[in-house]
Amino acid sequence: MLLNQFFTIEAFSKDAAAFRAVVRINEGHPVFAGHFPGQPVVPGVFTLQMIKECMAYAWEKEVRFAAIQNCKFSRTILPGERRLLEIHCTFAPQPGEWPVTVSVQSGDIIYLSLKARMALLNS
Repeated sequence: MLLNQFFTIEAFSKDAAAFRAVVRINEGHPVFAGHFPGQPVVPGVFTLQMIKECMAYAWEKEVRFAAIQNCKFSRTILPGERRLLEIHCTFAPQPGEWPVTVSVQSGDIIYLSLKARMALLNS
């Protein structure tokens, strides 16, 4: 779990079909020592895990990626450059799997765009 270690949720809002989380990256996290020394970048898998954990936070249930239809990393997230990121997620609650559309951005800069189906666990 990365929440409260790699990132914290600074602000959060949600309605029936969307949520927005403002997250702060912990620049002192040990992952940056190896990814990459002297030029740290947020690992792509950490970005996906951050999204997943924000969904679990929003829905108060454990979730997993059932399928990823499209995932585009547009820019590298540099921890010292962008301390706050916004995760925007729209979703369509359905029995079984929930289709989601997600963006990770800072202002007008989009770092990741994702279309996926999420499975809610412990339902």
